[in-house]
Amino acid sequence: MSQAAFNVFDALSAWGKTLSNWQRCLLVKLVGAVDFPDEALDEVYREYLMDQQLATTEMPRATWDIALPQIQGGPTTDSSVVTAMTALTGVNALAPGETLTFGRKLTVIYGPNGAGKSGYARVLKAACFTRSKQTAILGDVKLAKHKQPTPSATFAFDDGSNTTFVYKEPCQRLRDNFAVFDSTCVRVHLDERNAFQVMPYLFDVFPRMVEVFGKLQRKLRDDIALRSHATDKFAIPGSTSEVASLLITLTAQTDLVGLQALAAFGDEERARLESVVQQLATLRTTDPKEIIRQNEQRIIDLDALKASISGLHMAVSPAVAEQITNAVKQIQTLTEKASALSAAQLGEEPVQPIGTAAWRDLLAAAIAYNAEAYPDEAFPPKADAARCVLCHQVLDEDGIARLTRFYQFATSGVEAQLGQAKTTLAGYGTKLSKISLAFFDEGSVARRTLTEVDAAMAAAVSSHVEGYREVIGALARAVAGAFDPGLSMLDHDPVSVRITELVERLKSDNDALRQKDPKVLMGSLMAEERLLLDRQVLSGQYDAIAAAVADLKWVVKANSCIRGFAVSQREVTSKQKALATELVAQGFIARFTENCAALQLKLPVQFRFAGDAGTTDRKIEIANASVAGIDPSSVLSEGEQTAAALADFLTEVELNGSCLGVVFDDPVTSMDHVRKEAIAQRLVDEAAKRQVIVFTHDILFTNYLATAAVEKGVDFAGRTVWRGEAEEPGVIDSLAFPHEHYEGAAHDRARKHLDVARTLDGDKQRDSLEKACGSLRTAYEDFIQRKLFGNVVRRWRENITFTLSQVYFDEGIAAQVHTRMVMLSRYIDAHSHSPDFHEVPLTIDFVVDELAQMDRIKAEYNTARKAWEKAKPQAATFS
Repeated sequence: MSQAAFNVFDALSAWGKTLSNWQRCLLVKLVGAVDFPDEALDEVYREYLMDQQLATTEMPRATWDIALPQIQGGPTTDSSVVTAMTALTGVNALAPGETLTFGRKLTVIYGPNGAGKSGYARVLKAACFTRSKQTAILGDVKLAKHKQPTPSATFAFDDGSNTTFVYKEPCQRLRDNFAVFDSTCVRVHLDERNAFQVMPYLFDVFPRMVEVFGKLQRKLRDDIALRSHATDKFAIPGSTSEVASLLITLTAQTDLVGLQALAAFGDEERARLESVVQQLATLRTTDPKEIIRQNEQRIIDLDALKASISGLHMAVSPAVAEQITNAVKQIQTLTEKASALSAAQLGEEPVQPIGTAAWRDLLAAAIAYNAEAYPDEAFPPKADAARCVLCHQVLDEDGIARLTRFYQFATSGVEAQLGQAKTTLAGYGTKLSKISLAFFDEGSVARRTLTEVDAAMAAAVSSHVEGYREVIGALARAVAGAFDPGLSMLDHDPVSVRITELVERLKSDNDALRQKDPKVLMGSLMAEERLLLDRQVLSGQYDAIAAAVADLKWVVKANSCIRGFAVSQREVTSKQKALATELVAQGFIARFTENCAALQLKLPVQFRFAGDAGTTDRKIEIANASVAGIDPSSVLSEGEQTAAALADFLTEVELNGSCLGVVFDDPVTSMDHVRKEAIAQRLVDEAAKRQVIVFTHDILFTNYLATAAVEKGVDFAGRTVWRGEAEEPGVIDSLAFPHEHYEGAAHDRARKHLDVARTLDGDKQRDSLEKACGSLRTAYEDFIQRKLFGNVVRRWRENITFTLSQVYFDEGIAAQVHTRMVMLSRYIDAHSHSPDFHEVPLTIDFVVDELAQMDRIKAEYNTARKAWEKAKPQAATFS
């Protein structure tokens, strides 16, 4: 049949791209492993919370790209297959240093129970793609847990490359290209409606997804329960303030912004509370008239304070700062102009620089002194014998001309403007020096009064005044040094507004005292005191309250998400049903039926699809099983169920594309010999398309596989696993493979072991010589079966061939064979003998002699048989 284009893995991968991040994460984990540990559930749950905006993360989120094992169909001649598994460590108690090799087509690994072959099979299950639940690799139980190395192995491929597998770490090359089957791979079971079902590969992802949905829903409900706080613990008993009313009605809709504003309780609120407490104490102990009088005086003091602050604001306003800045800039500009002018007019004077501030001061002093020394003369004096007021030398014409130039420069328009600008700047300095800040010094009436009424406001005014003190100092320094003060002042006076409000409150208090019962005013103050006290409590609990409200908001959102799981479940069920239908449409039924026939499994099947909770019920049924009213489990044997599972596995491998190789671990458990042979035939057919590796302890099935491979011309490799000298399991090829091809080659293997022994010494040489003896004994067994008994009764076969008339039995030769087998048995591990019984030491010469004797016996037999065939009568007829 033509290969179907449908690919379960590709379909799941495409579907995964349409899922939300948390569902894609779940799909990746379910496809990647049979187990779904709590750690995986927690990771999916975190992704779910982030998708639902129930959790945040500062780290970039994982994309969860789906990388599924691509089991594809078709020939694999151009693909790389595995050729060996070696360097195994930490796997059961397997003998170290062993290498298990594989053929390109069919490889059968035979080993009796307890031989150690399951250790090699477990490595393949853990490394390759499988749905088996038996993927754990056990270490050597004789070692303490902490001394057991991590299981690992190295795989060689026919392209010359190697891949190292480490237990519980992904091995992409093996997982993507090789699939393993055992009795637990495909879920074969009887459903509650007595329908026999075969679950195709990866279709169990859907019910497992739904199962995880349930676990996620339970985790979400648990978190909802944890976050559903009893908010009455924040209530303030006996209070009816705004804060108390909010705290007793905390919900998800509580305004946290407003609550946070009420929770602000700093120095100002603390000072106000002290003031309210003080006012209440005063009202309780003082005559209202006296309080009115005190308030009136306070109003006078506060009005005076307000006037002083207003005057300060006018004296040190942004406009004044700007005027000083402008004056400084003007001086700097004029100074630059004067310097340029002096350089142009006086640049040739012998002494430089000219035009600087020091030079101007010197010239101004000379002009002033000239007025005293020569009151009737202008500067410079021109009277006879007049002297320079600076150097007291008689002025000559050059000196008079130079001083005249200096005087003209000093009295120029630029210098006049510069002098005026400096005068203006100095005037600002004079004004600044006259500003007094004593109105709010320590001990001042204004400060004492404001502190009595509102200590927090007194602190604010003090800070305000100190700010002005710093500004005045900065401006004064700028005036003195003629530099830009660099100040940016706001035309705003916040404290005056607050003082006005305080004055109005005092007036209001006086009006209330005049017009109302003092108890009314006390009630208002007590309400304010209660609110301030509750705000103080709130400030200490706000973080916990905000967290509780946030949890309540989270719970409301989470409760709405609970309903989403039902929607997700329906979507998963619909997708599974659609994929199952598509799979059937691509020829699954027909190919499955063909595989059942090849395995001699006669099951009248029908397909029915009905989705529920992530499962597609009645994917494969025994037709009319319920009509007879007989439970299918009582009809179908364990062997039939396993055969059906095997048929499903083979069908999936074919439909799902190109798989380089498949591995079978004891696939014929509970099978009769007829079905064993049928399965052997089918697996050999599969080996013609892709690499097939079979582990088995069934010697009859082993021979069926080997014989079918020979008959069908499929390359075949046989391996054996047995225990070594120290009883350690997992020794490769110490036994002869149970097939006549390998037994017939035993003589050649004996020679190879001898050749190896020639290169060794000591125990290693003896080991090779013992293997040579074992191979020779196997060669004699093959000689007995083939020659002496004429293949009438063959090992590993249940039938007897009609070749009795061809049997030639020579008692002398038989006796020689017996003698040689007895001798060889003395040097085989399976035969226990004392050292004294080894009459002849095991040496290279001994093995050479035994090989020669076997060659001699075979030659004698062939000569005798030929003579017998010439002389024998016509074949007898048996009735």
